Amino acid sequence: MPTIEYDEEMGLIWADDRWMTLDQAGEYAATLRDQLIDLDDAMSEMARSPHAKSCGPNPDGHID
Repeated sequence: MPTIEYDEEMGLIWADDRWMTLDQAGEYAATLRDQLIDLDDAMSEMARSPHAKSCGPNPDGHID
């Protein structure tokens, strides 16, 4: 898990291996949130796919 620190004296946040202002950290968090939403949507779509429920051979050759 990445480390996130706040330096009160400097007013900066350490995240993603760099120092950020509060505004930059907010933008970074929004980007991460958007990526998680996109990933969740893709995973839900994959789960609803008829191919996800088939018991045929998988690409690597094994059968579920």
